[in-house]
Amino acid sequence: MMKFNVSLIFLGLLVSGCTSETESDLLKTKAIQAEYRISSDGEHTKINAELNTGNSFGSNIRLSNGDKLYAEAAGKRITLTEDTDLLDIDYEGKFDITQGNTKFSIDLVRKDEKNAESEVELPLNFIILAPSNGISIKYNQRVTVQLDGLDPASKTELVLNYGCDDSNGGTFTGSASTTIANIASFDFNLSEKDILDANAQNSYKNCEVDVVVNRYREGTISKELADSSFISAYQVREIKDIKFTF
Repeated sequence: MMKFNVSLIFLGLLVSGCTSETESDLLKTKAIQAEYRISSDGEHTKINAELNTGNSFGSNIRLSNGDKLYAEAAGKRITLTEDTDLLDIDYEGKFDITQGNTKFSIDLVRKDEKNAESEVELPLNFIILAPSNGISIKYNQRVTVQLDGLDPASKTELVLNYGCDDSNGGTFTGSASTTIANIASFDFNLSEKDILDANAQNSYKNCEVDVVVNRYREGTISKELADSSFISAYQVREIKDIKFTF
């Protein structure tokens, strides 16, 4: 659903664009809050690392004076590179390794301060068997999401990204998420999410929803980093462009 994705990214830019910057060589390792996210779509695994001063509301940290971030998996080690596409500062890399239970580590290597190594295992791969891309449903229809298996070591989240054109020529978008029990089959009903005004449904048209299933695990973050730091790994699958009418 292109209109939804664009608006969400634009919102993220507005929020993150206000952050200031701090050079890493000015900080002790314990003053660095790290947010590490490893995300696989079954074909590639992307690494995203964001460093902030103290907590997630602190200024972004730019690596300086020889400080570097490395990621490693299955014997392959890469240097994370600064992302210059967004207004905030983060560091990224990519692997072709997507096998479940693979251990990924992210190492903050410092020239003059303590190093910090964190690790997490990638959840098991999975496929969404149902529903299919591009089907049509009713707003009050119960839809079954069927996965091809379980992963007892991971948690599962269902995310519904939706959008409609409105009568004023604009676009209404939003997102709703739910934590799912460790089961391979579960349902959702858009009307039960109260995502649209029931009294104004006639004003919506060209409505679509994308179904995203996140399977995720939390890892072990280095104790050398700030206490609010974390490392998480995701297997993400998406069913796109499901049209819904009232």
